[in-house]
Amino acid sequence: MNIRHRIMPFTRGAALALTLAGASTGAFAQTTTPGDLARLMTPDWCEAAVSGRLRADQDKDQAIRAKLYGLEKSGCQGYQRYCSALITSGRALLLEGETPETQRTQLMAAASDYSYVLTKSRNECSLVPDIYTRLGEIQTRLGQFKEGEESFAKAIKIKGGHAPAFVGLSDLYENQGNIDKAIAVLQAGLKTNPTSTMLKKKLQRVQARKPGPAAAP
Repeated sequence: MNIRHRIMPFTRGAALALTLAGASTGAFAQTTTPGDLARLMTPDWCEAAVSGRLRADQDKDQAIRAKLYGLEKSGCQGYQRYCSALITSGRALLLEGETPETQRTQLMAAASDYSYVLTKSRNECSLVPDIYTRLGEIQTRLGQFKEGEESFAKAIKIKGGHAPAFVGLSDLYENQGNIDKAIAVLQAGLKTNPTSTMLKKKLQRVQARKPGPAAAP
């Protein structure tokens, strides 16, 4: 089977989403409606951005207005498609019964939405590092390693200490079986973000996978 048609194992983003859901994939599928999925997989401001309506809660209403204003001021455009991509990719990764081909189709649709936001927004948009990181995660899952590597590199170039991008790039190299390169990426990330618990824990896990020296006969 062509590597581009394979769905790779769960990445950091999917594992994090499962943790937030607090359930196994099977239990999640049995108890979660599309509306629940949308609320779990998207930030609070997404509902207002997609629907054009703000919530009745005045405090939250003001916070969401401020967030949307901040996104636009930083150069974000078309960010409703960012919210759609979060939901589509979440559905592909979390809902039970999806076939590999359906997963692939949904992941490609999410990637298209992320790419749309990138073409409409300036690099200064506060969502851009996260979008490149999530795009890289999807590309890794689809076996598109070259494209994924480029996406993670762009996220890191824009936001040097963006720990999720270093973790995602490390995942990519792990999927390729290149443990040494995965370790080097995490070590580079810790140089720019030395207090990151995410990077430290990931580095420990990857180093534990590296074979030790062969015992002397």
